[in-house]
Amino acid sequence: FGYFVFLMRAKLYAIRCQVVKSCEREGNIFHGVFFMFLTRIALIFVFGVVFCPPALARTEVRFTHSVTGDSVAVYSKPSESSSIIYRLSLGEQVAISSKNRGQFKAVLFKASGRFQKGYVLESETNKWGLISPIVAEIPRKRFSIYASVIESFGWQGKRDLQTASDAIYSVGTFSGFSTFFAAGVDMPYGEEWAVRLGVVMRRSYLEGVTQPENSATEYKFGLEQDFIGASAGLRLRPKSWGAWSLMGGAEFSKGTSVDLKVLKGPSVNTSEVQLPYFMIFSGALLYEKLLSKDFAFEPALRLGVVATAEPVILIAEGLLTIKYYF
Repeated sequence: FGYFVFLMRAKLYAIRCQVVKSCEREGNIFHGVFFMFLTRIALIFVFGVVFCPPALARTEVRFTHSVTGDSVAVYSKPSESSSIIYRLSLGEQVAISSKNRGQFKAVLFKASGRFQKGYVLESETNKWGLISPIVAEIPRKRFSIYASVIESFGWQGKRDLQTASDAIYSVGTFSGFSTFFAAGVDMPYGEEWAVRLGVVMRRSYLEGVTQPENSATEYKFGLEQDFIGASAGLRLRPKSWGAWSLMGGAEFSKGTSVDLKVLKGPSVNTSEVQLPYFMIFSGALLYEKLLSKDFAFEPALRLGVVATAEPVILIAEGLLTIKYYF
């Protein structure tokens, strides 16, 4: 699987490079930048949701059962005309949904080393012996801590870039990817709302191309900035939404270092660049799934704007988060 992921990333990178170069030649860098966003941020979110163990319902009951007869058929859909994807044996551990699908109940079972979802006739599940039931429910009134790894894409329109020698360069478009980390706490407010407070170790990397006036030389700059900041968000998670939720929030980050590099063109004095600060407003779509009674995995897709930048920086971010409930 790891080898397959490596090949896919290499292939996507090659395609992305070809598209961006083609767009640069045609003078339409926006399309190339948008394609880069699709191949990284969107895929991170999709990967997190797809490979998360499937949810049965907001409440799952896991137990060891005793199956009467030789085996119990697990169907791909809540219908006896659908295909049989597995047969449960005596003593296997499964999770049963508390909701009925007609004459069926959804079950979560482990086969070939991974969790799978299927459907079993309710008349069969009624025969199973219940041993040591464990209720695994997405906690809505429990305090939690979290740690996130974040892949961020930033895009900024035309701007002037001033170096330490007071030379001013007009950059057409700044854009780039960066990876950073965040951690914090989630505090419930009732069953449907939660407040998230966190510390962010943000990194921003942007590249841009410029051509100074009265010069045939093209410059390419790389601007890498590190920040430390604090964030706050309000999360809405109605029970009817299941594992999904929405969050709006703000972040204030102060620059700790700035590294402006000339990636292409003659050397210029780029030291002593002023430290910036970011005020970011964002909205996020989140998907949460319990890995155990206390641990949860949470991929998210977040869109935002750096309001203090001039011009503003648009950001799109994919987050992979691990949470622990107390």
